[in-house]
Amino acid sequence: MSLLYFPSSSSSTSGGKVLQVQNSFLATTTSMSSSTPADTGLSCDITPASTDNKIFCLVNLGMVGYSANGWGNFHLMRDSTEIGAGTSTGTDQDTMAHYPSSSVNTAFGNNFGWPVSIHYLDSPSSTSAITYKLQFSTTSLTASPSVYINRRAYDTQFITGSSLSVFEIEG
Repeated sequence: MSLLYFPSSSSSTSGGKVLQVQNSFLATTTSMSSSTPADTGLSCDITPASTDNKIFCLVNLGMVGYSANGWGNFHLMRDSTEIGAGTSTGTDQDTMAHYPSSSVNTAFGNNFGWPVSIHYLDSPSSTSAITYKLQFSTTSLTASPSVYINRRAYDTQFITGSSLSVFEIEG
């Protein structure tokens, strides 16, 4: 069980209150086999009340599976802009989260599923409607990998759910 706590404001300071919450839930499985990021189906629209407010993004993917020899990449987007990504110095993709395929780590075999959790505090400085969404892509070593959400790579024996929640935090 997760507990999310934001301290309440005192008389000398303001901010930190949760003003609104939006949630998206994905109960089906989805997959892709491309280095071009695509939508996962997790998306939330939110309109901040003030440009000083922050948006806390929480992604929980119940299970992620991979096939072939490569990686799955996860991209947290604010409208069409990726946020929270690292900066690579090589040819790999800059991503928010990057997980190896089960083929890379053969100790787990090809049917291992990984949970993925992403947390990010964004400062959009906007009072316009914003869409936060999760995209995914693959990076290949030698083969054509696939990345799966809510299932393992080679069977559908275990199916999970995944969610994206966004919280507007008073600035």
